[in-house]
Amino acid sequence: MKKNIIIVSFLLLVCGPAMAQDSGFGVSLGYGQAEENIEIYKMGLIKTWNVEWLKSRLGYINGYFELSYNRWEGGDDQIDGGAFSPVFQYLFNTGIKGCIPYYRRGARCSVYKRLLY
Repeated sequence: MKKNIIIVSFLLLVCGPAMAQDSGFGVSLGYGQAEENIEIYKMGLIKTWNVEWLKSRLGYINGYFELSYNRWEGGDDQIDGGAFSPVFQYLFNTGIKGCIPYYRRGARCSVYKRLLY
């Protein structure tokens, strides 16, 4: 599985910026480890909303949808799942180019399947 994740990650990193320029689409990748030697993988597709709600001098609200594939591996267990997440974020205006602090909240609808070897 690690080899597949590395290959897909490389392809997304190389091709992702080209497809994300004007389309509002992007990719998300994640890897982590939890207790008891559990590895966590995540790959997702993001679509931004391209809106600026409640815009003020302080900042504005926008967001995105994320559709992701998730996998947990540990010992003899493997859990695969998919998730859909609408995410709202408040972006603060700082006046500093390239520095945009934000606060983010979302909800997730998930489906998982547990496989035992």
